[in-house]
Amino acid sequence: MKARKPRAAYHHGDLRSALVERALAHLSHAGLEELSLRGLAAEIGVSPSAAYRHFEHRESLLAELARLGFTRLADVMESEVSLAADGPAKRLSALSRSYVRFALQNPQLYRLMFGAQRVEKSRYPELNAEAKRAFGVLSQVVGSLPLSPPPPDQVRYAITMGCWALVHGLVSLRIDALTVDMSEEAFGNLVETALDELLPKRLIDAGPRGRG
Repeated sequence: MKARKPRAAYHHGDLRSALVERALAHLSHAGLEELSLRGLAAEIGVSPSAAYRHFEHRESLLAELARLGFTRLADVMESEVSLAADGPAKRLSALSRSYVRFALQNPQLYRLMFGAQRVEKSRYPELNAEAKRAFGVLSQVVGSLPLSPPPPDQVRYAITMGCWALVHGLVSLRIDALTVDMSEEAFGNLVETALDELLPKRLIDAGPRGRG
């Protein structure tokens, strides 16, 4: 009898990474509907029990995908802000464009991070921490805006939330095809214009944001 060819062995941690990578690919091409641990295990060629050793259930896998999404979003925003020209308005411009670019290039992942299928962040400390880190990047940039008169903390927080709500709302409308179809650059300009209309009367000596 011919010996059965053994399955490729996974070293510790490799299967978890393989499951996450396959899940991200599935999410990008097919969305959440058919995403399951059993299906991913079959695609990779391992038993369902092997997959469940890394993720207790589907929600824990979704939590890891969302955590990775927030990590990538925070990283790209931090990078773009650090490379932006001097001035808080320039940094806000860079942040809004990096946010738009991430969302439009990863629409299904973005929906998972913020949409109806999201998981309860309080149950997953690492996910909660990365979501807070992403918000912290925005909070730091808005906190550096020279507002006159200097607002109390609760007002500055409200301004931060207003900026986030505006950008997030426009991006969500764009992803769901509820806005006029336009290029990523044109949509980035639209978002910046909306921010300009929200903030200009309170900015002092911030200079033009510029687009490009």
